[in-house]
Amino acid sequence: MLAFIAGDTLIEIGLLGSLDEAKLWLLEQQGIKNVALNQKGTLEVVFAGSKEDQAQLLQMLAARFPVYYFNPTGNNLEELFMKITEEAADENQSFVS
Repeated sequence: MLAFIAGDTLIEIGLLGSLDEAKLWLLEQQGIKNVALNQKGTLEVVFAGSKEDQAQLLQMLAARFPVYYFNPTGNNLEELFMKITEEAADENQSFVS
């Protein structure tokens, strides 16, 4: 789970091709605070910027990598709680298996 503070946006990004290359590229972009690969095989990006900045990021990203999914989830506390509990449940399941 990536940590982010109020005002940051968590963006889930699905790409075809090299996720490592995309991760490195993203980390060089303005407003990107952190990038991690999640269990679904998509990137989770902590981003500080406006919706206009998100649109610009998407344009630049799509010019370099084939993007099939771009979902800014915001910083809604309910969404954050659901994500944390979902990941905790997934971790508990892996211990049981």
